[in-house]
Amino acid sequence: MSISYERGNQRSADEPLEVDETAVDIDTTMLRLGYQDGPWMGDISASFSLENDRGNDDFDNELTTLFFSPGYSNERFTIMPSWSYNSSLDVQSSVRTNTHTLTLDLQSLFFSEQLICELGGTYDTSTTDDDTMDSNTSQGYARATYRFQELWGLLFPALALEYTQEFQKDVIADTSRGEEIVTLILSSTLPYSY
Repeated sequence: MSISYERGNQRSADEPLEVDETAVDIDTTMLRLGYQDGPWMGDISASFSLENDRGNDDFDNELTTLFFSPGYSNERFTIMPSWSYNSSLDVQSSVRTNTHTLTLDLQSLFFSEQLICELGGTYDTSTTDDDTMDSNTSQGYARATYRFQELWGLLFPALALEYTQEFQKDVIADTSRGEEIVTLILSSTLPYSY
């Protein structure tokens, strides 16, 4: 468990006439809790940051962040999900932007660790309370890697089949786009000395 406070200052001087001098104070408070018991683990954190713009523009901003990540890991299997929440408030306009992010990563080993299977992805949504933004993005991957002792004269080569996808949607503009890629990868260790 840890609690921290940090204060930062940004100042500039001798700017050109058309550029305002920078005068910003940033105060950040953070709380973090960590846990581990054998293969089980967990991490929880929360922070609040206040950006006080003392310049002519007065772009004050408040940022709240929450993060939670449980997990399990042993010699042959790992799962690591997480959730984060970021809320940013523009004090001058009173517009708040909220972002939620979910991630998941899985890894498993088979056949004396020669076959590695991985699966994971990220999903996030961003909205503003004045309805000027409402979007979401998802990214995912699946990968199977087989490690050989020797193949075609190569030392410790690995053959991997990978699938990745990305999808983006803008609810306000009513647009979306997606992409899918399948890749076959051959890698190897090349002994070299000089």
